[in-house]
Amino acid sequence: MGPIEHAVFQIGVKVEEKFHDLEFGELIRNLASYISEVESAPDDWKTNKNIKKIQEISDKISKS
Repeated sequence: MGPIEHAVFQIGVKVEEKFHDLEFGELIRNLASYISEVESAPDDWKTNKNIKKIQEISDKISKS
């Protein structure tokens, strides 16, 4: 687990513990999982499946 992934994961845990928002905490933890897959730059940013998942989660968060 890289440092960025770890930090984001811990934020998700804190959201669940402090605000009792399990759904949002899970979204954040999922984001951490996808971040771990792209901590090193992928060959193709436009078609990378993990970056697409990060974008999808970001869109869900901004709409909440």
